[in-house]
Amino acid sequence: MVIFETITAESGDIFLLSADNARHVAGSLRTKVGESLLVCDGARTNYVCTIFSIDAQDVHVKVENIEQSQTELSAEVTLYVCLPKGDKLSFVVEKAVELGATKIVPVISRYCVSRPSVFEPKRKRLQNVARAAAGQCGRGIIPEVTDIITFEEAVNSADILFYENSDSAMGEIGTLSEIGVIIGSEGGFSEEEVALAKDKGLQIATLGKRILRCETAAVGALSLIMGKIEKII
Repeated sequence: MVIFETITAESGDIFLLSADNARHVAGSLRTKVGESLLVCDGARTNYVCTIFSIDAQDVHVKVENIEQSQTELSAEVTLYVCLPKGDKLSFVVEKAVELGATKIVPVISRYCVSRPSVFEPKRKRLQNVARAAAGQCGRGIIPEVTDIITFEEAVNSADILFYENSDSAMGEIGTLSEIGVIIGSEGGFSEEEVALAKDKGLQIATLGKRILRCETAAVGALSLIMGKIEKII
């Protein structure tokens, strides 16, 4: 597990954790003086620390070693996810972060049932979900959850669209440094949206012969991409 702090420190330095992290470390994690703690600056630098002191309000840690995070993918992956109903987006954000996505972008497409007039409060909650997931799985960054964009804006930036009626497997992604993938909502995509994506040069790929829930499709697509990037499939 990683604790994220905005810090710059040298080996041997002692610094004070922020109030929220101190409460988490002292309360939820119940750590003690002398125990190890991994602190990340959110920019892929890890500080291997030990707990130096704990009192009622403050937690000080000592930097024992500094190293670069090894948990990030070699390519930056952006997930464009057409807005699902209910709280499914929270699940998608959590799993996308665990699978290595760098950014999660909510998208309004034709068949989205969810069309919030005000999204900012939910975006802030989703950003907290991303932060917690990044800490839990040891990421070197906190992936960003952005504001909502249109489908047209998404296809202008993405590379792959997964479509239930496609019969083409995802092609090789080579040495791309940035990859954008679009996943539909419960209603899928209209023929016009798929045609637009083709006109923009996106790969139109399948995740198999079964119809997947939108949140399952997101996990499946990112797992496939992660496997190709890390050459494990």
